[in-house]
Amino acid sequence: MEAVTPLCISLSRRFSWQEDARQSGFEAVLHALAAFDPARGVRFATYAVPWMLGAMKKAGRNGSWRMQRDLHAVMRVEEHIRMREMRPATVQELSAETGLPPSDIAWLTEMNQGKRLGDDVIGEVPDTAQDKWMDRFLLRDMLARLPEGERALLHLRYVKQVKQKEAADLLHTSQSGISRMEHQVLTRLRAMWQEDI
Repeated sequence: MEAVTPLCISLSRRFSWQEDARQSGFEAVLHALAAFDPARGVRFATYAVPWMLGAMKKAGRNGSWRMQRDLHAVMRVEEHIRMREMRPATVQELSAETGLPPSDIAWLTEMNQGKRLGDDVIGEVPDTAQDKWMDRFLLRDMLARLPEGERALLHLRYVKQVKQKEAADLLHTSQSGISRMEHQVLTRLRAMWQEDI
């Protein structure tokens, strides 16, 4: 539990209902621990993240009075800006006028299926530092699960930005072999990403 406490606290900062989110996250860790199977080759922290995020979002839904209040505030401001500026409101404008963080505005509109502000607004939500940190955390864990040769290939192609022909020479294989291996590795990484998220 102590090992994932900083992770739970970091995830809870995404939401305006931080205290409720944090408490729900800690409870989710206990449920994740009961269901965790180390034989699958996934680190517990990686496995627990979707459990924690799900519980934190559910805590927001359960605090429906707060969600409805915030949603009504966002919708009022959005309508006011639309009438005044003759265009849809940006996330930054909604955030500035409601006092809610951009991530909450995106989440509220996602939860409000019938009255979404639109994909153009959702697409503007900037990555927060916590989101980038979490993406790096999950990616680092997924890369660690790859065989050394596949990690070497990805390092050459995406860190060193070596062309396929040069990578083939360095790894003593053909260019078509590199292309095929790269495609397989990226496909597997995408599948792992979907499982972990």
